[in-house]
Amino acid sequence: MKSLILAIFLIILGVGYFVKEVSASPICPGDANGDNVVNILDLSWTVSHLHMGTAPYQYGDVNGDMIVTMEDLDLEAANFGRQCLIVGGLATD
Repeated sequence: MKSLILAIFLIILGVGYFVKEVSASPICPGDANGDNVVNILDLSWTVSHLHMGTAPYQYGDVNGDMIVTMEDLDLEAANFGRQCLIVGGLATD
């Protein structure tokens, strides 16, 4: 139900919301959905899974501690707007 409410809210804002199971990578700090950009989609993914236990770097756990917490949101906020390019397996800005 929380995901549905969040999806409706984002659609109203014109952002769009696409739910898919992804495994974020620690290569791009703050990137929760694995698209190498830290944006509103990452924040919404993390908020929708807040306080849930999970495998490292999945469902919004961007710091790899196996639970989605405010620390993950802080990391996303610190990197908001960052776009990482993968060059030879390493992330660059």
